[in-house]
Amino acid sequence: MPTLLKIRYQIQEPRAEKTAWGFALTLYKPDWTTETLVPITAAELTALTLTLYDEATIGAVGAGIINAVNDENILNAGHGTLHATSGRLNVGFHDADNPIVTASTDLEVHVALIEATFNAGLDSIRQEIVFSIKNLSKVA
Repeated sequence: MPTLLKIRYQIQEPRAEKTAWGFALTLYKPDWTTETLVPITAAELTALTLTLYDEATIGAVGAGIINAVNDENILNAGHGTLHATSGRLNVGFHDADNPIVTASTDLEVHVALIEATFNAGLDSIRQEIVFSIKNLSKVA
């Protein structure tokens, strides 16, 4: 049986609103000949993007996307840095990327959707990094 990629990863510890932070992960693709996962190299990618959204409001028209981070290029640009050969991706968030969207909420669930396109645009992987933002009511 082949090794499967997880779709959704949960960061357990809440992050404070309007606070810079980041995470790292390794991007993998399936190798159908060995039925294993292998790291995606930077040279293989045709696109690497990030969409940042509030899970509770994303369905509303014109709502949900945070700080205009919607299908943003992160291939060694903007919020991301990808190691050339190991597939290791570092994603950094700025204060403006971590607001409380709904003021009456104590803890909001935000999602960073990472999409990697490879194989000359024929294949892609999508992974969600899910994290909570703590409403610090004293933060302006």
